[in-house]
Amino acid sequence: MDDLGYDMSVVKSLINLEIPLNYAILPYLPYSKEIAQLVSINIFVDSFTTPKSIAYKLAQEMGVKSLRRNLFLDSTPDVNSIRQRLTTLTRWAQTQGAVLAICHPYLTTLMILKENLPKLTMKFRFVTVSELIRHKYLAADLNR
Repeated sequence: MDDLGYDMSVVKSLINLEIPLNYAILPYLPYSKEIAQLVSINIFVDSFTTPKSIAYKLAQEMGVKSLRRNLFLDSTPDVNSIRQRLTTLTRWAQTQGAVLAICHPYLTTLMILKENLPKLTMKFRFVTVSELIRHKYLAADLNR
């Protein structure tokens, strides 16, 4: 569910659905914190689409295991820009070990990913957000 935070009645009706949902809570709207508490978030990814985002900090304060994306693959949805960001992503993955990227399901993005995934899967291991969270928090526990 995307762009929640404007209308609590919509959120309350969604909570009553007995199906797993992913929520996108805009970071600085009037009900963001209340919504985050209501939906019992277990893990959280801040898409960090604005420097004003307080979502990651809020999740940390609430004790929610969380990550912030490293790269937005198609914030500019043109072929050259996406290819350039994919190159940046692979460089970061080589130097940092783990990188979290987000993207839209634009046809252009999907085509570029389909074209590049075979060679990328030979170099990198793709994991779920849950696995990245476990890795981050396990490493933090080991460093204490």
